[in-house]
Amino acid sequence: MKYGGRKLIRMPNNVKVSTDDFIHTHKGLITLLKAVAKAGPKGISTRKLYAQIKTTGYGDKLVDDAERRGYIKREKRKPQTGVGFYPVFNIITPEGKKLLSQLDL
Repeated sequence: MKYGGRKLIRMPNNVKVSTDDFIHTHKGLITLLKAVAKAGPKGISTRKLYAQIKTTGYGDKLVDDAERRGYIKREKRKPQTGVGFYPVFNIITPEGKKLLSQLDL
């Protein structure tokens, strides 16, 4: 869909925005989605994701937002060693892949 020569995307709340405007206002979310998508179908642990996108506290908000919007899903898995904490893995959803393709990223 185009508007004045600019491509438009439809947000989950049915609001249409230009891709340029979306990219400008959601840089952190896009960086997160690209990193999760790059990890492939097995996903990426939250700890590794934060290190990769170079974030700490704000990362929690980004991950929560991406999950709430349906762009990623999160799975708690058993520790590889059998003991310790249960890492949470982030996996891109079809909706997240669709958004990245709409943005041509």
